[in-house]
Amino acid sequence: MGEHSSHRERATLDMLRALGGSSRTAELANALNVSEETVRRNVKRLAGQGLAFRARLNAQKGAKRRIGQAVAAIIPNGASLFLDTGTTSIYVAEALAARKNLTIITNSLEVAWRLGRDAAHQVMLAGGALRASDGGAYGAEAMDYLRRFTPDFAIVSVAGITVQGFGQFDAAEADLGRVMLAQARTAIAVADATKFERNAPISLGEPGQFALLVTDQPAPEPIAKAALHWGVDLHIAPPKLKDAK
Repeated sequence: MGEHSSHRERATLDMLRALGGSSRTAELANALNVSEETVRRNVKRLAGQGLAFRARLNAQKGAKRRIGQAVAAIIPNGASLFLDTGTTSIYVAEALAARKNLTIITNSLEVAWRLGRDAAHQVMLAGGALRASDGGAYGAEAMDYLRRFTPDFAIVSVAGITVQGFGQFDAAEADLGRVMLAQARTAIAVADATKFERNAPISLGEPGQFALLVTDQPAPEPIAKAALHWGVDLHIAPPKLKDAK
């Protein structure tokens, strides 16, 4: 992407903010003195570079926050864990801030920022190719870094759950997830109920690698039966948020 295109996209974003976060294409085009097609093209590119991630982060916020607190209740002080870049994992990180003396290994700038500000925790951030859309580091370098660790837990935010198992839509996220599953002593899948019966086609491998699925609603009967067969326990987050202890 050229510097001129990047400047136009940034101007579009700045104007969106000035107009309160939303506006008609014609209004933006007039304010920026460009064509409506240019506005549509720039907004589409921006969506792929981070705005879409923020939208996903805000979707099902209450459910994800409950899941985060439920996971934090499972993780003891002093534990070590992997956390990935998934939006539910961000809420897990938020809840884990109340714990003490954790060692967090992550490829997510967002996770590192939320937990690294507290001197009570040690955050280990993987290097690699940084992706603008979610602030995650990916590729061989990031995976090699994760293979240095054998933490107590891996917490993996999955994109879809069917009777075939757990999946992701993104190949790079799936690659990182497989490394986390292979290295950790206990693996926990996190997903809100919208992920049930959603076919994310890139498999994370044998579903029995997960010890636990933390979600916000009971699973549909076919998935509940499949989880029993896999040996994966289903944990439903409490319906009301509680102050972390």
